[in-house]
Amino acid sequence: MKLNEATAIVAERKKFMQVMDEERERSQWKENELLAKLREMQSRLAESEALAEKYQSQYEDEKLHVESLRHDVSSLNSLLTQAQATINAKHGAPREMPRHEDQEETKRLKEDQARIERELTEQREYEKKKQTQKEEQEHELAEQHREFEEKLACLRRERIEEEERMEELRKRRQVEEEAKLQEDLARQRAAVHEAAELQQKLVEQRLTDEKQRLQEEQAYTERILAEEQKFNEEIEAKRQQQLEDELAVREIQERVAEEERVRQEHKAQEEQERIRLEQQQAVAHQTALRKQEEDRQRDEELRLAEEERKRKEADQANTETVEEEASWQESSVEDDDADSNHSEEKSGSVVDEITVEIRPVGNAEEHTTNDVHSDNEEAAQESVASASSHGSAQGDIASDIPTTTQDPPAKTPEEEEQERQKAAEEAKKKEDENVIDVYRQRVLARKAAEKQRQLELEAESERKAKEEEERQRAQLVEDASESDQELELSGGSFAESSAASNSDSF
Repeated sequence: MKLNEATAIVAERKKFMQVMDEERERSQWKENELLAKLREMQSRLAESEALAEKYQSQYEDEKLHVESLRHDVSSLNSLLTQAQATINAKHGAPREMPRHEDQEETKRLKEDQARIERELTEQREYEKKKQTQKEEQEHELAEQHREFEEKLACLRRERIEEEERMEELRKRRQVEEEAKLQEDLARQRAAVHEAAELQQKLVEQRLTDEKQRLQEEQAYTERILAEEQKFNEEIEAKRQQQLEDELAVREIQERVAEEERVRQEHKAQEEQERIRLEQQQAVAHQTALRKQEEDRQRDEELRLAEEERKRKEADQANTETVEEEASWQESSVEDDDADSNHSEEKSGSVVDEITVEIRPVGNAEEHTTNDVHSDNEEAAQESVASASSHGSAQGDIASDIPTTTQDPPAKTPEEEEQERQKAAEEAKKKEDENVIDVYRQRVLARKAAEKQRQLELEAESERKAKEEEERQRAQLVEDASESDQELELSGGSFAESSAASNSDSF
């Protein structure tokens, strides 16, 4: 009991000391605040003193300036005296000086005198103004110094009053604390007496409570054991369910991955089949265009051979007619023969030119189809060779045809030139069509490659998404297993703590 009483007294003392510390901190804070104000006033005083020194230096500068002005005034006075003496001397001089020069000199001297008087007046006004300003500044500095002294004295008085008030408050609180301690001691003595009376009752009550506690401990132990067994059974059931869920999730993931793989393979096969069909269509289209070109060239060569044959027959018929008419026209017949030979040579040159124009077309076709595929190049070369052999065969046939039939007259050079231009335009048009077809095939191949690359990127992104989903599922399964392990550990620790508490109670 004495120990409890002493502890209570120590606690009260600690509380009182804490209150005193708080009061001391509060007074220290106020003192710091007053010191801050004092420092601020000192800084203001220093600024005022610096300003006063500045004004004093300005006053000294103005004083020096006034001295210099006074010196200037004295020099001006001396100059004025000299001027007056000069005027008097000139007035006293003989009358030989002209009158107008005398008037000008007098006027100039008067102007100088007026200027000097005006400058002296301005200087006096400036000095008077400076003196007034200086007096005002000194009065203002004195007023500021007086206000600062009053504020400083007021702060000192406030600080002294605050210290006195804090001392009175401390003494009053000390008296109150002592009275409170006496009351607490009396109250503690009464409490000790009551505690002695209650101690016996507490012993008896403790024995009764101990018996009841033992009974409750036994019942609690039995209940804890039953709950622990039930908890272990639930944990085992959850573990089995978790294993089944993991197996099901793994099977689902494997099945989804297999379906995705099959779908990707099927999709890739479809895309490859589509690309192959497009390429076959492009090759077939190119082959058809090449076949059309070969047919057109073959028709053109047949037409040219037929025209050549008709022209030769016509020339031969004309020659025979001329020979039968008269012998006296031998010279004209020879001229006709020369003309016919010339036309034959010209027509032969036309055929050669057309053949030469056809061959570049075939070469251009070979060049364009070589960019698409090497098989197209071989086919183009074979078509050109077949066209050339066919043209030579047609030429042989045309040369073997007899020229006994009557044909229309030979074409003029203008018509032949038009036919050549038309054939060249058709060949150029066909070449442009071949180039366009090759470009179209390249564009289709590029689009197919881009689509294939896009499909590969989509498949890669889907694969990454699947991997991320599988990783998240594995993370969820791992988190669930960790939570179950934590539950098991918490259940085991709970059972151990229960067993330990039961053993302690026994």
